[in-house]
Amino acid sequence: MSVPSELPAIPQTLYHYTSQEGLLGIMRGKMLWVSSIRHLNDAAELSYAIAILKKYLAGPEIGPEDQLSDTWILFQQGVTKYLGVLENSDSYVGSFSEERDQLSQWRAYTGGGVGFSIGFDFEMLKNAATTRKFELLRCTYAVKEHDEYVRSLIEKSKRALREEGMRGVDKAVIQCVSEFMTFAPRLKHPTFKEEQEWRVFKTTDLGEPVKFRAGKSMLVPYGEFPFRDEHNNTPIVEVVVGPNPHMALSKSSVEGLLIASDLGHVAVLESSVPFRNW
Repeated sequence: MSVPSELPAIPQTLYHYTSQEGLLGIMRGKMLWVSSIRHLNDAAELSYAIAILKKYLAGPEIGPEDQLSDTWILFQQGVTKYLGVLENSDSYVGSFSEERDQLSQWRAYTGGGVGFSIGFDFEMLKNAATTRKFELLRCTYAVKEHDEYVRSLIEKSKRALREEGMRGVDKAVIQCVSEFMTFAPRLKHPTFKEEQEWRVFKTTDLGEPVKFRAGKSMLVPYGEFPFRDEHNNTPIVEVVVGPNPHMALSKSSVEGLLIASDLGHVAVLESSVPFRNW
């Protein structure tokens, strides 16, 4: 499958924006709550990627010269059936940004009040994700790139069907859907590009206990992503105090929280964004 010729540089630090309650919970448990992808603030999410795949599935057949029109129809039906299951299945997502101190993030992810941006060392975060069987994924916002990914996947499926014909339909369907799910969580609508998001991602296991937290308009299913390693180290390297009317006191409080959480070495910085929400 084709990929962009020049990939952006890997950041040294990723930032998780959260509220006061969120910061306390993260420091207390040394973990993040990772929310159901179907309940995230970004309304499109997985359905955006599924819509792109459906667009290309509805495109031209393999071609009458291949005499595979019936094979292609069975393939379309098989993938469409799986997509219906995917739209109602669930995965857990935890969001990070390359941006340390961004106005739109303060507005969106701090619970409507004072918040914090927690900096995580990239390599340590990646290791924690691998250990916990999560993936650490960089989101992509370019429509051209999204189309290129899906078009390439469809072309690969067509080649497989040409080679194996009717007997290869089930295999081609499973392969298509499996590969689609490896990059679908990365595809985000271009309007969210400013966030420069990375995410830890994990498909829920059958029978896995589900927990719930209060959301803005509904209860939100969530899982847990512990990030402390076997040596009691965490990826947290800094905390940025969001805009608030008592910056010095807030910074001092965070420093005290970090010391109490055995993270006294973590730097505490102040936001430079001139935003007032009080």
